[in-house]
Amino acid sequence: VEGGGLSLAELRDLQTSVVAPALEDCEGVVEVATVGGHQPEIRIEVDTPSLRKHGWSLRQFQQSLPSLLQSAKQLPSARETSDPSTSPSIMTQCDQLRDKLYRQEIEIGGQKVPLSDIALIYESPTVRYGAFEKDGNERVAGIVHI
Repeated sequence: VEGGGLSLAELRDLQTSVVAPALEDCEGVVEVATVGGHQPEIRIEVDTPSLRKHGWSLRQFQQSLPSLLQSAKQLPSARETSDPSTSPSIMTQCDQLRDKLYRQEIEIGGQKVPLSDIALIYESPTVRYGAFEKDGNERVAGIVHI
């Protein structure tokens, strides 16, 4: 996958959320493995003074986090929310999750507070396990398994 003006993270997201599912719908295709690009992740960095202000411990926060994340994952797929032929940039699943987490409320002991009031929520790249190069430039590729 190549694209003018798209970052390697955007290209990877395009490959995994649009191109690969379309190819996997083809008869005989078992899997499409994505190689290259940057795979983002969402990080939640707790502000412990803010936690203490609400009378919460870090353990209480950690215990409430799984249900908060499960709730935030209820998103439409990128295939349903964007059209790569008309959109100059795609709102990635990671962007959607980060934005939803920013608005999400966390509940501890019956008290609800926006997650953004007690934590920083940001996107960062994960560790890379592979790369794909074409003509000396890094790209994103899909390997089709039949």
